[in-house]
Amino acid sequence: MSSSTLAEWAQSQITKLFETQSEDNTGVQEAHFTTTFSPTAHITMNHESISLADFQKRISELGAHGLVKSGSVEWKNVLEDRETGIFAGFFVLTRSMAFKIRAGPAQNHTFVTVSARIEQDGDKKRIVDLVYTSATKAAPVHIHGV
Repeated sequence: MSSSTLAEWAQSQITKLFETQSEDNTGVQEAHFTTTFSPTAHITMNHESISLADFQKRISELGAHGLVKSGSVEWKNVLEDRETGIFAGFFVLTRSMAFKIRAGPAQNHTFVTVSARIEQDGDKKRIVDLVYTSATKAAPVHIHGV
C-alpha cells in the first residue's frame, strides 16, 4: 500500500506541473508528465477533448517566453474516493510576471477545477483520465504610497 493518500499524491503531482515552468526546466517537466500520466490518458481541458501532448504543450505555454517569473499553487479544496481512484480539487494558480505595472508586480490568477481518475499498481500511480477547467483573471494592481 502506498504511503501517501490519493489526494496527497495528486496534489503534489499537479502542483509540480505548474511550479516547474521555465525554459530551463523543460526536460524536468517532460519527465514529470511521463511519470504522472498514463501515455493513453484521456484529457478534457475546458470542455475540449485533447491529447496528452497538447495538454502538456498548453500547460508549458502558461510559463513560456520568459514572461512568468514564478508560479505558486494554493489548494482550496480536495476530495478523494480511494475505492474508485477518483480525485477532485480546486486550486488557484498565481503567476508573477517578469515585469511590473506601476511599480507593483504584474500577476494573474488562474482558478482551476480538476477531476482525475488515478490507477494504482502498488506504489505506482498514474492519471488515466483528467478533466481540467480553468479561468484566468488579472490580479488587482496595488499602488503603494498613493
